[in-house]
Amino acid sequence: MSFINHKRSLFLVTTLLSMAGCQSLDKELAAPKAEPEVVVELTPMEKLHQSPNQYLLNQPIIAPEVNTKFSQALTTVKAKQLEQAKAQLLALTIAAPTLSGPWLQLGDIARQEKAIKHAIAHYQQAIYVNKHNYFAHNRLATLLREQGEFEQAKKHYQQALAAWPAFVPARKNLAILLDLYMGKATLALEEYQTVAALNNLNKLPEDRQLKGWIADLSRRVAAEEKRKQRMAEQEAAKQQADEVATPTGAGNE
Repeated sequence: MSFINHKRSLFLVTTLLSMAGCQSLDKELAAPKAEPEVVVELTPMEKLHQSPNQYLLNQPIIAPEVNTKFSQALTTVKAKQLEQAKAQLLALTIAAPTLSGPWLQLGDIARQEKAIKHAIAHYQQAIYVNKHNYFAHNRLATLLREQGEFEQAKKHYQQALAAWPAFVPARKNLAILLDLYMGKATLALEEYQTVAALNNLNKLPEDRQLKGWIADLSRRVAAEEKRKQRMAEQEAAKQQADEVATPTGAGNE
C-alpha cells in the first residue's frame, strides 16, 4: 500500500513539474521580444566632427600650484601687463617643462610686440614640448605664411588638423593658403566646404563670407575644368587631323 502511495505521489510531483514547465514556456513565448539595438551609421563628416582631440587626450599632469600660477599669468596677460606676464610665464617654463601653454602665451605676446622671430621661436618651442598643441601649429603656420614660407605653413596647418581634425580655424586657414597663396583652387574648395559642414554641425550661424567664398570658388573651379576639357578636346582633334594628313608609311620613303 505504501508503495502505491509513493508511486502516486511521484506521479503527482512529475505532473506538477511538467505543468510548471509548460506555464514557464508559455510565458516565455508570450513575452515580447526585445527589439534589436539600432546602430546609426555616421556620415564621414559626422565622424570627422567627432574625431578625437589628441591635445586634450594627452594633457600632462600638472601640480595644482602650477595650475594656479598659470591662471594668474593669464590674468596678467589679459590686463596687458606684458612685462610682468612674460616673467611669470618664463618662470612656469622652468617649473613645468612639460606644459606647452606658457610658450604659446609667450608667442602671442611677442606677436603683439611685433617681435615675429621671437614669436616663431616660442611657437616652435610650444610644439617641441607638445606636438599636439594645435593652437601653436595654427599660429606658427600663419606667421610662416606671412613670411612667404607657404609649404612650411601648409605643413603646420596639416599638423594642427592631425592633432584635431575638427579644429575649424586651422582648416579655414589652410583653405585660404591653398586658394590665395598656392593656387590650388580644387583643394581649397574642399576645405571651405568642410569648414561650412563643421560649422553647421557645431550649430553656428551661417557664415555669409564663407558662403560667398564657396560660391565664387565653385564658379572658378567649374570654369577651369571646362577650359581643361576644351584644351583636351582641341589637342585630340589636332592629333586626329595630323594622323589623317600623314598617310601610313609616308615617312619611310
